[in-house]
Amino acid sequence: MWEHESGSVEGHEGSALGALADGIRFTFRAGAVSFDGDEHADERWQPEVRDPRIVHLNPLCACGWRGENVPVPGRLESTTGDGHSGWAVPEDAAAPVRQLWQQHVTAVRSAAVPAWHTIRWAEQNLALREVTAQQPIAALRLLRKMMSDAEAHQLAAVRWACEWGVPWKDLAAQLGLDEDGVRDLHARAVNGF
Repeated sequence: MWEHESGSVEGHEGSALGALADGIRFTFRAGAVSFDGDEHADERWQPEVRDPRIVHLNPLCACGWRGENVPVPGRLESTTGDGHSGWAVPEDAAAPVRQLWQQHVTAVRSAAVPAWHTIRWAEQNLALREVTAQQPIAALRLLRKMMSDAEAHQLAAVRWACEWGVPWKDLAAQLGLDEDGVRDLHARAVNGF
């Protein structure tokens, strides 16, 4: 399991699933084969592997996030030892996958708004000013819709942040609430308002 470059981040440990050429998915770690899902929880079950090459890796996080597949360079094949089969992936092949996971954890923990979102919001704000000045009743109707949408997005953001392990105190700081207020928002998000 990987840890973030800034140290351990609660709820975020990274790893990767490897997909073999015949479609079977294994964890990339050397050693005992682990399967993607519970359907093969019986460790005695061994799949029939016709083509043991790992063709891509898929980054994943303990929080539930899963990134895009990354092609694996070269030919990575099964290894055997200690009475079991495993699929070992050299660190240089896993490095791009680990980098995607690092980006995920950094993004989850970041309060910085991407520049393109800031530009888009400025454009929308200018358009809203024009509607407000030219059609105030239409602006009020639009604002009511925007406020409803904003509340739904806020609840979704709180729910995702909690699922991804962001601490209550960090959410409280961003929302201008105390931790009990954040817990109330989270309860509303989980219970569907």
